[in-house]
Amino acid sequence: MEQQDLPDGLPEKVRLIELYLSDELSPADRGALDVWLGESPRNRAFLENLSNRDRLLEMLKEYEQAKAMTAEAKATVHELISRGDQETPVRPMKNRNWYWVAAAAMLILAAGLYIWSNKYKKDTTPVVVQEKKEAVPHDVAPGSYKARLTLADGSTVILDSAATGTFARQGNTRLVKQEGKLVYQKGKTTSKEVLYNTLNTSRGEMYPVTLSDGTKVWLNSASSIHYPVTFTGKERRVEITGEAYFEVAKDATKPFIVVYKSMEVRVLGTHFNINAYNDDPQVKTTLLEGSIQITSSANSQPTILKPGEQAQLSEKGSIRVVEDSDLDKEIAWKNRLFIFNGDDVANVMNRLSRWYDVDVVYKGAVPNLQFYGIMNMDQPASSVLKLLQMKGGHFQINDKKIIVTP
Repeated sequence: MEQQDLPDGLPEKVRLIELYLSDELSPADRGALDVWLGESPRNRAFLENLSNRDRLLEMLKEYEQAKAMTAEAKATVHELISRGDQETPVRPMKNRNWYWVAAAAMLILAAGLYIWSNKYKKDTTPVVVQEKKEAVPHDVAPGSYKARLTLADGSTVILDSAATGTFARQGNTRLVKQEGKLVYQKGKTTSKEVLYNTLNTSRGEMYPVTLSDGTKVWLNSASSIHYPVTFTGKERRVEITGEAYFEVAKDATKPFIVVYKSMEVRVLGTHFNINAYNDDPQVKTTLLEGSIQITSSANSQPTILKPGEQAQLSEKGSIRVVEDSDLDKEIAWKNRLFIFNGDDVANVMNRLSRWYDVDVVYKGAVPNLQFYGIMNMDQPASSVLKLLQMKGGHFQINDKKIIVTP
């Protein structure tokens, strides 16, 4: 027997595989799984073997013999083998049953290895092999969790995904790096002095923060949020640029207000996304949960959004409401996904430029194309461009630039 690596992309793909085996994939998850399956023959072969009952039983029996298995894992595998061999009725789970899900999860998670015998390698069915990937000159790595925090005294702290505990104090509030995010923890007493902090991300960065009132904010690339360390007075007011997703802590006595230029979004407690990049044609506010009120300099009456609706603010300040917006697409970046649904070349290149920190150069006419699909943001730029190129156009990476030709 020979040990092989697990398929690419764990542990997120464990969740997708389990959802697939239980027929519970959402459209977004289905797209993410398809992208992963297309990345390597290893991945497709792995899923095909998990979906074949006889092959799965044989692999379980081999897996039971692995020296790396703990006694508890061996007992679980043995029970799965016994149930699979007995052909007894099982509790259904939609179109499949619990056995498939449990057995597949056991194979993936129990010992952290995957066993293939020689007969699998001789089989005509593709097997898990190490794919040789050609090096792409000047390829660009994906972005990361990183940001710069400017404190009230003007000093700057670089934040990344490392968790280091308390690193600063602002008044009576502790600033903590906790599991790759910034968290504000209020003290028992509140200072009367209002201190402000600013969190900035550059291109190729994103970062989450939990404000002192418990509101959670995810900051996308090339974005910023300016906010008080603690909220005093009758409202909670923050200012943003770029794009941010909010899960606002409920407080009926203090409305939460997000300001972008001449636009204000007022809420009490809700989930919503604001896309306010200067190089996008419209400012888009998308509501997922609760309700929000939007005002702008050009509208005398506030606009009220309901869940699933999107407010599009034009350059002149007028607001248009789209009733059935694509929620998965609007917050895909928060889940580290690109979701394209009829997007043109300029829109797609804007997103790639921000995430991969590259410039885009158009040579000749801009291709008149629309893109559809779901792609993982954790892969290098060349992998995304390869998939886009299958839809038309030509994209080349050179010296931190994406060159687009018809």
